[in-house]
Formats: sequence, C-alpha cells, structure tokens
Amino acid sequence: MTIENPPPAAPQSASPYTAQPPAVQPAAAQPSAAQPYGGPPPSYRAVRPPLSTREKRGAFWAGAVGFNVLTLGFTLIVVPLVVAVFGAFFAILFEQVARSGDELSTGFLAVRGFFASFDYGIVAIIGLVVVIVGLAIMTAALFASRSILRSHGTTRPWAVTWAGAGIAIIAYWLVGWIPTVVLQFLSGALTAAGLDGWANFGTTGLLGFLLALVVNAVIGWLAWWWMAHAFRPASAGAVTAERAQG
Repeated sequence: MTIENPPPAAPQSASPYTAQPPAVQPAAAQPSAAQPYGGPPPSYRAVRPPLSTREKRGAFWAGAVGFNVLTLGFTLIVVPLVVAVFGAFFAILFEQVARSGDELSTGFLAVRGFFASFDYGIVAIIGLVVVIVGLAIMTAALFASRSILRSHGTTRPWAVTWAGAGIAIIAYWLVGWIPTVVLQFLSGALTAAGLDGWANFGTTGLLGFLLALVVNAVIGWLAWWWMAHAFRPASAGAVTAERAQG
C-alpha cells in the first residue's frame, strides 16, 4: 500500500484578529543626582572677588580729584549763563519801567546808566570764553579720572568714571545744602565773637572753600568706589579682557 505525500498547505492570509507582539516602549528617563526629578540644573551665581587695596586707592583719588575738578568746570559754565539770564531780565525790566511814562527816580537812572555803560559785545565774548574753559576743565577731569583708575588696575575705567560722575552729581544735589547751612551758623558765630566786616567775610569764604573741597571729595570718593565695586569682574580672564577695553 502506497502512501502518497500530502499536498502542501496553502499559505494563510494574515488575519486582523491575529495577536501582534507588543511594541517596545522606550525606557523612561530616570532622575539623576545632578537633575532631581528631571528638572533643569540649578544655576549658581559667580562670586566676584572684592576690590584690592590698590583699586580702592585708585577709586579714592579718581573720585576726590575728578569730582572737584568737574565741579570747578561746571561752575565756570553755569556762572556766565546765570549772569546772562539776570542781565536779560533787568534789561527787559528797565525797558518796561522807562516806557511806563512815570517820572523816573535818580536812583533808577543811576542803576540803568551803570548797566548801560557795559559793552555787552565784549561781555558776551568773555562769557563764551569762560564757558569753553569750563568745558575743557570738565573734559580734563574725565580723562584724569580714567587715567588714575587705569593706573591703579581698575577694570572698565571709562564706565566707572561716567557712572561715578552721574551718581556724584545726583548726590551733590541732595546734600549740597549742608555746607551752606554750616557757613551760615559759622558766620553768625563769628559775628557774635566780635569778628565783623571784611574779616568775617574772608574767614567765612576761606572755610567755605575748604568745606566745599572736603564735601566734594567725600561724594566723589564714595560714588567712584561704588561704581568700581559694581563693575568689578567675576574672573581673572574677565579682568584681562575688560582692562583691554579701557
């Protein structure tokens, strides 16, 4: 009896109900010690070294000298402008009084004649020269401050100079009245002590000048030191780069 080979089985088509192997899911990221709970790494603020003794000395001299010289130049600029404003005011006032038609007093005529005796063309030229000198002095003060700071190793000397000058000007507006009050008490004390006239005026003027120098020096020193502290670098590499900018 012969056993015949069975015919090959027909290939079965894939059925939609045939079970498919489960898809492999990617492993979830595990939190590490550097990144707790998968969050961003913590940021740390770079600690900047304090100013050296040499840099503090440079800020002192740059502020004390620079702000005093700046004040001198600013005064030379402001005085001619104030004189011009007062001159224009009195000129208009005298003109209005003269046009009023009223009888003019001898004192008024004397004062008007005194002001009329000036050659205002020459006065204007002198005022312009004084203003130019004041601008030159202020410019020299800024360059002197920058030179002092740079010679003492301060980084970004120009930035410290400009920022310090701005802070010092604002501080002077806030505390500039103190020398005036002190001088008023001083003048009264000298008068009570029997020192009157030109002696009182000269003593008060000299002490007022010295007091103004001291007040300006303190304001400039603190403002320049603050800005030098604010602009100090965070690393030695930044020191080299920022000094190259100055």
